[in-house]
Amino acid sequence: MAYDQFNAAVEQNVSQFKQQSGQSRVTPQITTYVQENTWNQFVTKAIVKKEVEKLGLTVGGDEIQSMTSGSNPAPQIVQAFTDPQTGKFDPASVSNAINALKGLRDDDPQKKQWTTFIADLINGKKAEKYMVLVTNGLYVNSLEAKDAYESKNRLANFKYAVLPYASIPDSKITLTDADYSAYYDEHKGEFKNAQESRSISYVAFNAAPSATDTAAIKAQMTKLLPGFIASTNDSLFVQINSENKAPLAYQRKGELEPKLDSMMFNEAPGFIYGPYLAGSSYKIAKLVEARMSPDSVKARHILVTPTESGGTIEKALARADSLKALIESGKGSFESLAPIFSVDKASGSKGGDLGTFGRGAMVPAFETAVFNGKKGDLKVVTSQFGVHLVQIQDQIGSSKVVKVAVVDKALSASSTTQSSAYGKAQAFLANVNKDNFAAEAKNQVCLYRLARISTVQHQAYRA
Repeated sequence: MAYDQFNAAVEQNVSQFKQQSGQSRVTPQITTYVQENTWNQFVTKAIVKKEVEKLGLTVGGDEIQSMTSGSNPAPQIVQAFTDPQTGKFDPASVSNAINALKGLRDDDPQKKQWTTFIADLINGKKAEKYMVLVTNGLYVNSLEAKDAYESKNRLANFKYAVLPYASIPDSKITLTDADYSAYYDEHKGEFKNAQESRSISYVAFNAAPSATDTAAIKAQMTKLLPGFIASTNDSLFVQINSENKAPLAYQRKGELEPKLDSMMFNEAPGFIYGPYLAGSSYKIAKLVEARMSPDSVKARHILVTPTESGGTIEKALARADSLKALIESGKGSFESLAPIFSVDKASGSKGGDLGTFGRGAMVPAFETAVFNGKKGDLKVVTSQFGVHLVQIQDQIGSSKVVKVAVVDKALSASSTTQSSAYGKAQAFLANVNKDNFAAEAKNQVCLYRLARISTVQHQAYRA
């Protein structure tokens, strides 16, 4: 795994955390957590890939077609091609997008982004198949089940006596050196460091993006401007061209990053800002829509999934439509149908009640439906969780919200920059030995560190 690939993944996950949490900055502790989580993702992916290849698991052409434009589209496809106005998934728009990409050259950025997107779907499907094999391979026989049940439920009556240590005054106890020695010998194994540690010295050569690298990335973003301006499907444009593929959602004043928050609420839909530098990424932002919207909504839903309704999204939609017809005709009530048909048992037991919630509490498709509708509406909405039959019970307050599409590309070092840093490291290696490491580091433009492996403490200074 290349360092720049890992670093790009960390940057993307940090950006996602900021958007999901609404924070503009992250603490060092959160950054460390994201780095460790990203590393674990790479390790898991590598392990699963090895096992998948060993078993010869594949995803065929029919499966790929089914995941994209077929009868059982992947959740990522559903999310990208769901109509924000109706909250319904549009299979025709997927086919149109695929046909449009066929006319592009293989090195076209949009086609390359789409190819990477499909490759991720295929790898995810392979991992899903592997996990199904593992899950189905687990078996508990009747004797094991009986033993587990009895061990958890067996009861016994017994009597016991206890003499608390605190009941004996410390003044009556005299410890000798022999007592201390005996205790030490008995417990010294508890303080043994299970992981060996070493003190090391190392140097780091700067391989951060250069001014030339930064200018090249800005030029790439500028090249996307005409397509972004002309785009009629901004959600798809973001999915294909952005590294951080955040779904489009309405946001209130104060929820956008500062550069955008100060202008998007005063511009008309279609307004484009950028390319601009934000943190370690170049971005282009487009105001997709602005409207007045409730501050919060009270709603209830019945969740139907393909698994529970015959295996396809179409059958789940058909069941939701049938339940909607029953309620609208007066032949059934939401309160009576939710406990029976909703997969969400927590809300289903309460007649589907979800309580009152603000923006950001629900997935985008669901949120769009309830905040864009009106009190009393019954809507069928598709999300990554399944098909929801939603009823808007009340809408509270009103304020302006905007939907902004953001395309970003993280700053990354070019091969030239990385090769330069690598060359400096090689030159350092050629001149260094065990006696002149620190002295040679001071003669080089690099960072020299002293560290102790397996501890978080380290001492550093710039040579």
